[in-house]
Amino acid sequence: MDKEEYKYQKEVNIKALRNDREYEVRRRVLKEVADVFEKEKVDWALSCSSQLFLNGVVDDFHDFDILIGGYTVGEMKKALEKIGAISRDIGDQTNFYSDNFFRYRLKEIDLDMVSSFRIVIFDTVYCCDYYEFDIELSNINGIGTIPLIPMEASYLLYGMMECWQPQRHHKRCLIEQYFEECGIANPQIFENVLEKYKLPGWLENNVKMLLNL
Repeated sequence: MDKEEYKYQKEVNIKALRNDREYEVRRRVLKEVADVFEKEKVDWALSCSSQLFLNGVVDDFHDFDILIGGYTVGEMKKALEKIGAISRDIGDQTNFYSDNFFRYRLKEIDLDMVSSFRIVIFDTVYCCDYYEFDIELSNINGIGTIPLIPMEASYLLYGMMECWQPQRHHKRCLIEQYFEECGIANPQIFENVLEKYKLPGWLENNVKMLLNL
């Protein structure tokens, strides 16, 4: 896709989320979460598939992965309890060393809440922290203002997860294609990561290549 096609796909996705019956439950869940997080002053942003969906990179998603600001984890728990979200077992978290990881279910939709999303694989590490970059905003009529992590952070997360979850490769490549057409909006994220973290060699080389687009 070219830049205009990404813009079109983004518009189509948001329209579907707002209006289509198949998204009714996810729409209601997202609105409830956005409303209660605003009331309880929770620092949050969508990540992973739902973030890619709202940027036109993919055309569907199934659940919500949410990055939480570490200073507001207590407020997050209180907010989700208010709307009846049910806490669930997080299961195997091999290679995840996040400060906090909580899994909830609301109206049959899974909500994964993570603060300081830290991935360690062999002797390499990356930590996606809410307070280390500017959050982007998507204004969706009928739902609210939805914060999103930057695309560069998503790329790093998928790249790290790909090291032991090969199914992540496809979405990481989709983000690369997006960068090739739309450019890097936040090069400082990549620059800071190269300075601060030791990434897998192939991922470090890819990041350097992307900075030269």
